[in-house]
Amino acid sequence: MSTRILVTEDNRTLRELIVKSLKRDGYEVDAAGSAAEMYASVSRARPDLLITDIHLPDNSELAGITAPLQGMPMIVITAKPSYQTALTALRAGVFEYLEKPFELSALRSAVNRALATSHRQPRPSWIPLIDGAPQQAAPEDVLDRLPAAMRARLSSREADILRQISRGDRAESIAEQLDISVHTVRNHIRALFRKLEVRSQIEMMAMLIHPTA
Repeated sequence: MSTRILVTEDNRTLRELIVKSLKRDGYEVDAAGSAAEMYASVSRARPDLLITDIHLPDNSELAGITAPLQGMPMIVITAKPSYQTALTALRAGVFEYLEKPFELSALRSAVNRALATSHRQPRPSWIPLIDGAPQQAAPEDVLDRLPAAMRARLSSREADILRQISRGDRAESIAEQLDISVHTVRNHIRALFRKLEVRSQIEMMAMLIHPTA
């Protein structure tokens, strides 16, 4: 049986471009232009992978990641990356977070990785949002998503701060919980940027969704 992919994108030109590219790679591809069409398609035939824009006319900010999509490998794409959407994608167990514009080759690589990962291992312990609130099936140490060599670069304090950032905590909250100054927290965050080779917390969340090898 061929692999089925559902592409949800309200921009018709981009949607057709993605569909055509994936069909050339031999996938069976369905398309949707809205969240309503996405849910209708899923109810007819559950895909092996969902590629969806974060911002849809009838559903934005990943609010559409609800019960019907649980356990489904997902790649999200966005023209408006933000820390919150990257964090939400991480919590939802998304396999890749791509910023527009992107090369089709990058999307194809992401598709290959997501399908290979979903076939090789169970879904992450993070499960999709239900009624707008992140749910967890079981505790997960977000550091386990990083390659061992990258984890080894981090001090224990940096590791603690990265865990808290991945939960959505802000610098002020982290400082209070760890009984250190906000200035010290921000210094640790800058050190995390250097060691993880990212430039922002958005990139850091995106990297945790799919860390580099």
